[in-house]
Amino acid sequence: MVAAMCTLATPARAEDSDELRWYLGMRFDLFSLTHTHDFVGGTAGVNFNRYLGLELSLDSYERKAGDLSEVAVTGIIPQLRLRYPLFGDRLTPYLVTGLGAAVTQANDGRLPVEWVDGKTETHIAGTIGVGAEYFIADNIAVGWEVKELLSDYVSYEAGGKQGRTGISSPLMGISLRVFYPQLHPDEAAASAADATARFYLDLRSGAALLVNLEPFPGVSAQPEQSVFGSNFTFGFGASLGANFGRYASLELSLDNYEVKLALPGVGDIGEYAVFPVMIQPRLRYPLLDDRLEPYVLCGIGAELGQINDLNQTGKALNPKAEDVTLVGAFGAGVEYYVINNVAIGVQAKYTISRGHEFQLPGQASVTGNFDALFLFGNIRILFADI
Repeated sequence: MVAAMCTLATPARAEDSDELRWYLGMRFDLFSLTHTHDFVGGTAGVNFNRYLGLELSLDSYERKAGDLSEVAVTGIIPQLRLRYPLFGDRLTPYLVTGLGAAVTQANDGRLPVEWVDGKTETHIAGTIGVGAEYFIADNIAVGWEVKELLSDYVSYEAGGKQGRTGISSPLMGISLRVFYPQLHPDEAAASAADATARFYLDLRSGAALLVNLEPFPGVSAQPEQSVFGSNFTFGFGASLGANFGRYASLELSLDNYEVKLALPGVGDIGEYAVFPVMIQPRLRYPLLDDRLEPYVLCGIGAELGQINDLNQTGKALNPKAEDVTLVGAFGAGVEYYVINNVAIGVQAKYTISRGHEFQLPGQASVTGNFDALFLFGNIRILFADI
């Protein structure tokens, strides 16, 4: 994806700057190269000039406490960022360091365990790391960041024994940073007006709701992480696509959510993750001088469903539930362009999924209903015009 962005970008408008500029950034690990998992991060900051910046970094990841449980870690750390733009201000290496706090939350317990200082703790934490980003437009940069989050331990007791798990971890992943204001807004507007296609990345976060809370016969589901105590679970999504002309778009969409599965008289057995991947046409209708853009969408594709993180009971039962099935979707949304190539909005989408299977040893396989409603907030970043 990063290579495609760099190939399609318009060189004349891509550069770092000595101006004071605000930014929002995000980071995510696509390759699981460290012993943490589910890493995602975000930043809000300001560049004071071409060399010095300050940001608030949020980092979320999970560590395992042996086979007992998982520990979610959230780092909240102000960071100094030292930069040095190169190659006509297209490539910017940087150093980050900071001091703040890390909040830990024990979850997904598989065996009885007592947390010495409670399931939720706050720790002093610091960071140090390096990164490099490449400007594909005058206000959009993609890159790679590697840093170490340094903190202490969480202590627990299980089976009459004491133990502890370190929460320090290397964090690395792809980064995306969007700056405000643009350096060349008139040039950007002219490029957009003349473009045959405008390529974009759409990032979404929000909630997903299973329409049927007994997705397989005799198997109930509840949110893996409930949204405000509701039946909605946290969900995420991303699309890579292009706008063609004033009204049409086509995109490749990926969404994800997880639920906990339980059996009557048995209780929780594990989690079930769902990944619908679809080709989605979008029909748009720009309003208010093209700043406000409502749209409708539909899609068809495939959905991976897989059971995971089985607890002790689930491992003993050994259920089989991993397959791919055909899915469809329809939905609508609205976006507002805060600048020429960045829009924020909301989206509602309904997916139709009826083919996943679940089987316990010695029993017949059953087919599930995984129709789901997604409610997302999103940011759409248009990174190249052709």
